[in-house]
Amino acid sequence: MTIPSQAIGDLADAPPSILSAVTVSPAADALAWRTLGVDIYIPGLLEHVFGTRFLMAAVGSAAQTSTPSSMKELTFLTREGCVNTPDMVTNLDDALKGLGWPNDYQYVDIGKLGKTDVRGRHSRYDRLRSSKII
Repeated sequence: MTIPSQAIGDLADAPPSILSAVTVSPAADALAWRTLGVDIYIPGLLEHVFGTRFLMAAVGSAAQTSTPSSMKELTFLTREGCVNTPDMVTNLDDALKGLGWPNDYQYVDIGKLGKTDVRGRHSRYDRLRSSKII
């Protein structure tokens, strides 16, 4: 599947040299263009392009038959200043609501995680790499 960069407002005017500098999240569910400060959550992009019904149909076959009592095991990771966080939170809340699931998930700023917390490793690696320490 191909979605043209022109369909994504923050990427519409970016030259190919910038677009090619994309980073894939460790969970392979998000793309980041660090030089542009753009992070895109792939399920949210699919929902934006194809609509909620498409996303729910795709998730439906893998969805649980019973409603979980809590989503406390689900963690939303973001970082301060990410311009896409409000949209991603809205999409997550809408998806959980559409499934009839609670939205009591954890919301974590990766910049505030301890050094030993594995959830922040990708972010720290990027900072070290950009500062030429590694």
